[in-house]
Amino acid sequence: MQPAGFRATVAFERWVAGRCAATSGALLPYITTANTARDMDAIRAALGEPKLSYYGGSYGTYLGAVYASLFPDRTDRVILDSSVGPHYVWRAAFRLVGLGGDLRFPDFAAFAAANDATYHLGATPQAVEQTYYRLLHRLDTNPLTVPGGIGYGGAVFTVVNGALFRAITFRLLYDDGLFPTLAAYWRAVVESPIAAATRQPSLAALDGDQVPGNSQAGPALAVLCDDVQWLRPVAEYRFQLRSDELLHPKFAELGSNIWPCAFWRYRPQEPPVTISPIGPRNVLILENARDPITPLPLALDMRASFGNRASLVVADAGGHGVTNTCAGELAVGFLASGVLPGDTFCPADPPGTAPKAVMTAPAQPRWPPLIR
Repeated sequence: MQPAGFRATVAFERWVAGRCAATSGALLPYITTANTARDMDAIRAALGEPKLSYYGGSYGTYLGAVYASLFPDRTDRVILDSSVGPHYVWRAAFRLVGLGGDLRFPDFAAFAAANDATYHLGATPQAVEQTYYRLLHRLDTNPLTVPGGIGYGGAVFTVVNGALFRAITFRLLYDDGLFPTLAAYWRAVVESPIAAATRQPSLAALDGDQVPGNSQAGPALAVLCDDVQWLRPVAEYRFQLRSDELLHPKFAELGSNIWPCAFWRYRPQEPPVTISPIGPRNVLILENARDPITPLPLALDMRASFGNRASLVVADAGGHGVTNTCAGELAVGFLASGVLPGDTFCPADPPGTAPKAVMTAPAQPRWPPLIR
């Protein structure tokens, strides 16, 4: 949300859509998931490989599902980690951000409460939740100026308002290992602008080794807006946003707000690819029970769409990207043998277990930035 409210956000999103159209030329309407899948198959053919195996996380799950549906006989072993449900692409998927954040937030609240002697954010999960609302309200009414700024999403912000505080909090829910960073960030906001500035290096986890933000966000936005037709009436976005905020006041604004796709110049060039149950049984879907950005309903939809072609492994864990030991063992077994396990619920790892990513891939699959 722009500081001046919904109308200002509408104007900004309209401007973004216009700039995309003005600078991308005739290429823009063809930047789609289906065309990316076709490019993948062209690479496979150029390498002389009869089939490809695939690991995809987050958005990559939808890309992998589209490839496996367009070219079922050319897929070998497919792992989809933290899925986007094909029937939720794309507006409905982002509207689940509020639910995902609500399911995940208690994990952080429990951590902060257990470490109250260090962070002083509340001695109980309920007290930590109240601290969140208190800080959010304070920053909405009196934004915090931070000398030197805070890096986030390829940009540096010198003012922390409620929208930025919400977005940073949400991003740091992606991984249990980021909880100390999140708690320290909250503590710095509680203390003073100077403290917030000194905490800036700890927020490097938000940026990692990303390319500059615009290089990632631009193509990602084109895919989101070109894959499917979005709503056009601005009033409908306002209604959905207000409704979702009533249900999920912590984080609904991040996903349910209006997007540039509402003002996109081009209509989709083709209908979305139907994720098909026709093909070999070779798709393993991995999901955390408390994933904030791709919550469990999306994985259930992916599993239903593939039918008998797929199995679903749900881990009793939070965060975006599955590192559960049981799930990892099932995934490695599938890669080694080509035989899918049955649908499985994996228990939580014992406390202190070191996380083990299923594949050597970026530490966290990334979605387009949720700050607008």
